[in-house]
Amino acid sequence: MVETVTSGRHLVVDARLAGLAAAVVAVALRARLVVVIVVAAAAAACVRAVA
Repeated sequence: MVETVTSGRHLVVDARLAGLAAAVVAVALRARLVVVIVVAAAAAACVRAVA
């Protein structure tokens, strides 16, 4: 997880963090593993498409 939000000594907020946040929400809602993966990938893809 450290490599998801850092780059060297800098804090980085990008699509990986959005995917991680979406996965955490899906896990909190007790979704199946496949759903968690798809939700995380979709969230990351959406953020990358917008950015």
